[in-house]
Amino acid sequence: MAQMLGLSRPAYSNIERGETDLSDSRLSQIAKVLEIKPADILTFTDSMSNFFDQCNGVVGFNSGTQTNHYDQRELTHDLEKARLEIEKLRMEVEKMAAEREKAEMEARYWREKKAD
Repeated sequence: MAQMLGLSRPAYSNIERGETDLSDSRLSQIAKVLEIKPADILTFTDSMSNFFDQCNGVVGFNSGTQTNHYDQRELTHDLEKARLEIEKLRMEVEKMAAEREKAEMEARYWREKKAD
């Protein structure tokens, strides 16, 4: 980020830590790099607070990656879809096994018929 703004890392760190006042022009420059509105940066803390307040489920951090499961219905739906897909695949395996058995029986029949 510092490089994109033409700043040294320590100078940008000072901005992030609030040790250097953020001018309107610098705020606009940062917003442009992030492809967001300057107001989004200024209200970020409020937005994050509202986001976490609306979470109904687990908000976990694993290996530095944030995982948010805030819609239990969506997760239940996805789980049911996965169960149905597993059942569909199980039925396909059974069908293929039956087809294989049928083919083996036909092959045995024709071998025996040829031997006669």
